[in-house]
Amino acid sequence: MNVDLFPIMDNEGSEIAISGEVTTSDNNLTAVSHVSGRAINAFGRIKLEADVSSVLTTVCSRCLSPVTENLTFHISEVIGEDVTLDGTALNVDSVTMMYLFMHMPIQFYCRDDCKGLCAECGANLNNETCNCMVGEIDERLAALKKLLDR
Repeated sequence: MNVDLFPIMDNEGSEIAISGEVTTSDNNLTAVSHVSGRAINAFGRIKLEADVSSVLTTVCSRCLSPVTENLTFHISEVIGEDVTLDGTALNVDSVTMMYLFMHMPIQFYCRDDCKGLCAECGANLNNETCNCMVGEIDERLAALKKLLDR
């Protein structure tokens, strides 16, 4: 979403309302964000003030089950002449995505007590139990096991 800032460039104190949707996809993550705010000419600098409500769709970091999470945050950014400003057009998508990635968690879980997948057979341990040998240790790590036994 691009917003033309030309009408407020020379009028200090003037503002433009911004409202729209920003969608981004990256690997197993899809985010649909509703942006509502304003661009303000404050002392010759353009400032973006906006509230963002996002719905993130991804997979659990432990068991790979689908996860949907809501995220809300506020953008307060003084716009410079970088990737967000192309002439007089403000690229709201790039600012929103930058703030989205700063505010979202590093890992997503389907639930707090997710058991994940079995390292041997790949079974989802939330839904089933497997018959894999649970105490079996790789022989290359046997020396470390002796240290834990002490």
